Amino acid sequence: MTIYELRDLLEHSDIADLPLRCSTYSRVSTEKETQAASLHNMTDDFRDYIERHKNWTFVKAFIDDGKSGLTTKKRKDFLNLLAAGAAGEYDLLVTGEISRFGRNTMEGLQNIQYLKDKGIPVIFLYDDLNTYDTDCDIQIQQKLVDAENESRKISKRVKRGHQKSIQKGHVLGCRMWGYKKVNCKLEIDEKTAPMVRRIFELYATNQYSMKEIEEIIFQEGYRNNNGNRLSHTTMSNIITNPKYKGYFVGGKVKVIDIFNKRQKFLPEDEWLMYKDEDGTTVPALVSEELWQAANEVFKRRSIDVKGRRNCSTHKNIYTGKLYCTEDGAPYYCKDVHYKGTNVSKWLCSHKINHGTASCRSIAIYESELNPIILDAFREFSKGADEILATYLEQYRQVMDDTAHYKTERERIAKELSSIDEKQDQLLDMKVSGDLTLDEFKRMMDKTRAQKAELEKALDSMANWEEIAEQMEAQVERLKRALSFKLEDLEDGMINRDFVDNFIKRIDVTPNSDRQISLKIHLLTGEIVQKELEKIKGRTGQLSKEVREIAEQLGFCNAWKHDSQDICFVPNGDYVKFMEQYTGKHYPAGAFLDLEGQPVGRHCGAVRYTLGQRKGLGLAMGEPVYVCGKDMAANTVTVGPENALYSSMLLAEDMNWISIPQLKQPMRVKAKTRYRQAEQWAAVYPEQHGRVRLEFDAPQRAVTVGQAVVLYDGDVVVGGGTICQAPPTKR
Repeated sequence: MTIYELRDLLEHSDIADLPLRCSTYSRVSTEKETQAASLHNMTDDFRDYIERHKNWTFVKAFIDDGKSGLTTKKRKDFLNLLAAGAAGEYDLLVTGEISRFGRNTMEGLQNIQYLKDKGIPVIFLYDDLNTYDTDCDIQIQQKLVDAENESRKISKRVKRGHQKSIQKGHVLGCRMWGYKKVNCKLEIDEKTAPMVRRIFELYATNQYSMKEIEEIIFQEGYRNNNGNRLSHTTMSNIITNPKYKGYFVGGKVKVIDIFNKRQKFLPEDEWLMYKDEDGTTVPALVSEELWQAANEVFKRRSIDVKGRRNCSTHKNIYTGKLYCTEDGAPYYCKDVHYKGTNVSKWLCSHKINHGTASCRSIAIYESELNPIILDAFREFSKGADEILATYLEQYRQVMDDTAHYKTERERIAKELSSIDEKQDQLLDMKVSGDLTLDEFKRMMDKTRAQKAELEKALDSMANWEEIAEQMEAQVERLKRALSFKLEDLEDGMINRDFVDNFIKRIDVTPNSDRQISLKIHLLTGEIVQKELEKIKGRTGQLSKEVREIAEQLGFCNAWKHDSQDICFVPNGDYVKFMEQYTGKHYPAGAFLDLEGQPVGRHCGAVRYTLGQRKGLGLAMGEPVYVCGKDMAANTVTVGPENALYSSMLLAEDMNWISIPQLKQPMRVKAKTRYRQAEQWAAVYPEQHGRVRLEFDAPQRAVTVGQAVVLYDGDVVVGGGTICQAPPTKR
């Protein structure tokens, strides 16, 4: 029932006679004790008013404590009130003054109309107004206008206060480097003033970048309040602030909307700025000549930066794609000159801005990254046609379902309309006396339950067309990715277009000071995990001289991409290499699930590694991973990813380095793989020289037969061979 239908009904009856579920809304703009008492009194008044109506039932109180009425964005409970109204959780809202409801005319009217559309009348108790009485509409609008005007008056009074302060020569604003504020005036702070002067002197020479100045002043002992380097933004603000040359400055910002606090920075010619001739309010910290020289450099560099913006070169093909997981910062590209050529190197921006100690990330050379991206594309290409076919089938299914849901939505909409008509009939019957109050309540509750179920079903279908659009976009991304030819990419044709159509983002995780993991998120939805190891003196490329020597000697890998793998194995086929040089054959066998039941055939157990997901060729309804191998039985066990994690392992053949032997439990850090970050654990002595290692957090793919190494800080405690690693029960 809409508010307008309610108005028609109330022409022949009183709202007090209707069985209504009532909620209340209270708000005060500050958290002062007096306001808190007012809030409490308001809530009690609303409850008393509701309880005086015997057919009304109190449902819930919505309260915003210490929230401004200028906008609803930060009034959490007001937003909850609107949501509850839309969900049909109450039938009537009781509040106080219209000014408590909001001081923004447009927003207030919109919110009132929103509740009207949901069939929910509002009673403004202290204003003696309501939204179900047509005679009150004009008065409500006027009250909202008056409330907004009062807010504007308050804002103007604050602004006039600022203007008077400016006219009196009072310095507004926060603390500045090089100054201390005393009685609304600036005094030179001799502790930090030398740093400011040094920044101006260095920058004005046009010989140093912001990064270089940052490093120079840091080495000279200057720090920010946290003991770290000054940021580029801080130094830019220092250089461009006219106060440092002895000028009073105000009125840089203009508020353009008091309700959402939107501001705009005014051009310099609109600032209130004048020279403090006697230096009593804003004493000059640098000369006008030095300030001007530094700002000319700043403006020239700013123009250069703007001119280079959006210029696509070879070095920015990964811009916006590489992110450091240590601090969430993007990677920036820097050209390094090496033996007559420029080598593109990518660095974590957080580490650039805050120093080497701020982040464990290491540099990535583009010539190292490109082969990794090629490998990812190779892996993707192998099953791309199958992936595309799967997506096309899913897309067709979604489109079929969308057509079905469209028909179903139309049916539900008709049923909802029928229920609304039935509820109106029940109200008419109640008013005319054909139904008792109990009969009315019972029948209304039944229709409300039916309506709630239908609306729930309708909500579940609301996003189906959006899902179809997303699926269509995914198919298009797949097609674009497949349009690239592997041979062209291998010839060095990796470009921005390819990266944009193939890669969503690359998460860079430092595992140690010499090794990083790359988690490549493809736009197709796939994720490829790669690892990159730092080698001493690496430049991201193998010298041409070395490759030429390798070619002269007939090495098959002379012109292969740089790699930390076994480079002498042709085409990376390790199993074929082993069969050729050992004479052994590795036959096909059975894939087993965790219960030991056959689920498929493998191509030889030796070809699979613990934790492997790709290339299994199994369709089990969910992703499965290699969880174990039995080489004697030639079986490979597969299961979900959580079956790969172990919280404990047993190790034997221990070799103790820093201690004679383990006699009691010890806290250590442990590594079960060379490229793994050290993990906290406790080690316990066991019988027959074995040890038991219990990790603080479960570890993935702990492999029997591999080594485990124990550390105490930088000291190696010892190591041994993993003999058991039972999976953690989850």
